[in-house]
This record gives sequence, structure tokens and C-alpha cells, in this order.
Amino acid sequence: MTLPLPCLSSPTHFMVIGRSIDRVLDALKWPIGAFAVLMLGPLCYATLRFAGRIWQHPWSLIWFVAGILAYAFAWRPFMRKWLKSDWMLTVEHELTHALFAVLTGHRVKSFQVTRKGGRVEVVGGSNWLIALAPYFFPTAPLILLLFAILMPLGTLLPWTGLFLGFSMAYHVRSTWTETHGAQTDFDQAGRWFTLAFLPSANLCAIGLVASFAVGGWDGMQQFTRDASTAIHWLVMLVPSALSWPVEESPMLDPAPVPDPVATDPRVIGLISVAAR
Repeated sequence: MTLPLPCLSSPTHFMVIGRSIDRVLDALKWPIGAFAVLMLGPLCYATLRFAGRIWQHPWSLIWFVAGILAYAFAWRPFMRKWLKSDWMLTVEHELTHALFAVLTGHRVKSFQVTRKGGRVEVVGGSNWLIALAPYFFPTAPLILLLFAILMPLGTLLPWTGLFLGFSMAYHVRSTWTETHGAQTDFDQAGRWFTLAFLPSANLCAIGLVASFAVGGWDGMQQFTRDASTAIHWLVMLVPSALSWPVEESPMLDPAPVPDPVATDPRVIGLISVAAR
């Protein structure tokens, strides 16, 4: 399947915007990578807090889990044949590349998907965010979330939990299948940066989607608050660890120095005369 996409603006205009955004992303690449490494601990803490809330109230996750189980039972006997093996995985993968190309100011010239693979041709080059987007961004859950919102009786029936559970199971499986050492996208972004960035990016995406499936926007805010709390602890912990207490040796008080005026006999005599 090849889709030549029409030009929505002049190629020169897109190239100027795209190259400007590429330069900004290149400058922020390793600061973002370092921040992702530092965020891994707070995100793990937020995930554990989310798991603790589910442990206390397991029924809040029932429809999300039902969607995951529906995907697990439906994949091999039905969906695998209907979707022509991994053809749909390739469609979603290349669609995410195209989405982030547009979001970073690039024009998508063509979109091609076959049973052997896929390809998105972008005008004006690429950047590390376009390359890594399919390996963390939950495109399928967001699409099915829109369907869930538009479904009839959306406030009465558990469409959101079911659809998000089903699509997140698909997203995790597709990410696991596509993440391997032969991916050229990792070479484009840089192997070390990919290793630094993707764990935190995936944990954040999965945690936010699962929190939304359970508690809506309030659930997502709780997840971010838990991560912020862990960040606050780290900020308070690092200065304490760096400022190692040094025990000061006790110092003796200096011996008092006698006042020469007070010990002068002539001054003492004058004081005695004045007192009389």
C-alpha cells in the first residue's frame, strides 16, 4: 500500500520549519537523555504507587484487564489471520513515524506499507524523535480512545477501559516485537541514546494510559504527582549526600588577658581616694 500525500504548503516552508525544529531537538538530545535516566526511578515509584492502589481496589481495573484478556484470546485464532500476520503492526509503526514527522515540521511525501515492511518518506530529513516515536508512543490506544469517546452510552458502558486495555496489549506486543538490535531507527537516533531514553518513555506512556483507564484525568494527575514526589525526594537527597558532615575538633577557650589599666597600682589608688 503506497499513499502519495498531497503537499499542504510549499516544500521550502516545511523544510525551514523542520530544520529549525531538528536543530533544537539535536541540541536537547542528550539533556533529554540524561533527564530520562534520572526519571526512571521516579517513574518506577509512581508505577508501584499505582499498583498499590489497584491492589487495594482491584475492581477499578476490571474492564482494562478484560480488554487485555480479550486481545490475548482473540489474537491468534482470529486477528492474526484477519490482519495478514504483522501487516497491521507495520501500518501503526509507519503511521507513528508520519505523525511525529508532521508534528516536528516535516512534510510526509509518501507512506508505503507491504507485507515485507514499510517506509515513510519525509521531506527535509529526519530527527531522533521521528525515529524513536513508534517504540514508545501509544498511537493505537489514542485512536481507540477517540472511538470509545464517540461510542453510544459512553458514560454508562465501560468502553474506555475495554478499548484502552485491548489497545495497550496490542501496543506492548508491537513494541516488544519491533524492538530488536537490527532496527535501523536505533542507529539513526544513536544506540546509547536509545538505551537511555526508551525505558523511561515507555514506562511513562504505559503508566499514564493505565492510570487514565482506571481513574480518568484524575488518575493521570495522581500518577504525575507520585512521580513529582519522588523527584522532590531526589532533589532533597542529593544535597544531603554531597554535604558530608565534618566533625570539628574541640577548641579551648583562650586564656583571659589581664587589663593593664585595671592592674596598675596608681589607678587603683586613685579609685580608692575617689571612693572616700
